[in-house]
Amino acid sequence: MKDNLTILQNFIIGGKARLNHFLSDKGISCTAKVLDGVEWIVNYKRDDEYYPIVKQKYDELLPHWKEVRILENDNFTWVKSTLSLLEHVKTPYVFYLIEDRMFYQTTKEEMEGVVQDLVDNDIGLFLIGKISKYGLDRHPTVCRRAGIPPYENESEHLWFFESRNAPHYPLSNDAIYRVDVLKKSLERIIKTKEKVPRVLEYGPNWLTDGWPELKQAVPKNYIVTSDDDSGHTLGDIDMSANEIINRKKKTVETNPEFASEIVLSIPYCYYLYKNNLLEKVVVCEGMSPFYYFCNNIEEGFDHRSLDNEVALKDIPNKWLHNSEAGGRRAGVIDYSQWECPPYREYFRNNLFDDIKPFIVVNNIYNIESDINDTSPIRFFDIKNLYDIFNYLTDCGYTVVYKRPDNTEFVTDQNESYTAKRDIKLEAEVEGIGLINDYELCIYYDDVININDIKTNLDYSTLNLKLFAEADGFISINGGGYQLCACYEKPMVVYTTKGKELRPKYLEYEDSFIKKLANAPIYPIFDDANDWDKNGGRNYELLDSTVKSVFK
Repeated sequence: MKDNLTILQNFIIGGKARLNHFLSDKGISCTAKVLDGVEWIVNYKRDDEYYPIVKQKYDELLPHWKEVRILENDNFTWVKSTLSLLEHVKTPYVFYLIEDRMFYQTTKEEMEGVVQDLVDNDIGLFLIGKISKYGLDRHPTVCRRAGIPPYENESEHLWFFESRNAPHYPLSNDAIYRVDVLKKSLERIIKTKEKVPRVLEYGPNWLTDGWPELKQAVPKNYIVTSDDDSGHTLGDIDMSANEIINRKKKTVETNPEFASEIVLSIPYCYYLYKNNLLEKVVVCEGMSPFYYFCNNIEEGFDHRSLDNEVALKDIPNKWLHNSEAGGRRAGVIDYSQWECPPYREYFRNNLFDDIKPFIVVNNIYNIESDINDTSPIRFFDIKNLYDIFNYLTDCGYTVVYKRPDNTEFVTDQNESYTAKRDIKLEAEVEGIGLINDYELCIYYDDVININDIKTNLDYSTLNLKLFAEADGFISINGGGYQLCACYEKPMVVYTTKGKELRPKYLEYEDSFIKKLANAPIYPIFDDANDWDKNGGRNYELLDSTVKSVFK
């Protein structure tokens, strides 16, 4: 790192609170450990009461720092003085470091990896301010809303792209620059009289049009934080040690039923990741791809548990169907530490272009042994599937049919109980005879059983990548409809039994299903308790809804 990066500072300490931070465990002592061995070129701009303190700490902690004194006076400008400091830089990259930026959740090894990625990919500008807004994801919300395409390329630590495709941010002091890029950026505004660094941020980013092929980058993870970031405050001499202990990164162990993992466990872990608080996750076998954002994953469970006190012991939301924070309204949980990963953006691919457009029909067939059912109730029956397949294929869609047989992944108690019973989803079909759902798929040229798709992907990654390219979903409630909702596409949900029958469960604007989906949800309620008096399932309602959504 020392051969590639120099730290540049042209600053003052702006008050007692900033001084306390500087002297705290979050301040210069922590920063010096992360940037150990790197040369610092520093101008403290004033002979004020804080200068001797700063100099003493730099002498103590930074063996490779070089002091260049350019004191503020009537002729002082930040641009000209920074250009003078830049003349002392001998490395290809320079980090303009603002004095209150924090590295207390970063390691030297991580920083070395970041700098090496910059060098290897010839990055001209690496933005490290507003990481939660512009970094962390391939296609952040601010870019999607502005119509900016997803970041084009990636390395271990960076998303990077050409300047012509950069988000609409100005140049920033919170950045690592290739030296020639910073020099040219400063020379363009050399006539400004400002004495403060923010002058660099005035106006639009000139690189977008002035240097469109230059590569820019944003970080995949937090490498630096500030008190502008949610959950982060400046250090204090008296309290910083306790504060750091309280914000120690967390290891999360979780093995609930699949629905609870999608709605409760994964969004909590993603929230921790976005706030640089996720150390490790311990999950069920086969679940690692769902936690793609975590670098430390252990598949430590070979079973799922319906006991939430055990399976969700590290998760704030302990119950899928309501919460105190949501006023105990059906389907509304606590979102204070919750964010759905951008699965659709992350897993986009071209593996399934030859079957597009396609709709995923998501089914289950399980005995719910916890209430002593002797046969499944929540499922699309053969007539449901026959009607759906006929309509969608006639409309020009391919249908991808998913109905796990409970051998593809780690199961919960209900799924294990079902597998032992060896039951089949089948019915008599006129002109064919007794047929099961998998056999029904074979009768259609444009209906594909997901289990028949041949790739080198594991089952979880196959689902995640396949769903990312789907045009919509038709799902039974339960059995993974929550995962279908994560892909920002229309979804029909057929509900025959369960908590989703409660009023507004699937309709509150702040229900978890709406929060996951960010897309239209079309619920159908066909309560199995009413089938006897109604003469069976309401086939017409499901059929008409599917026809109104997918045309």
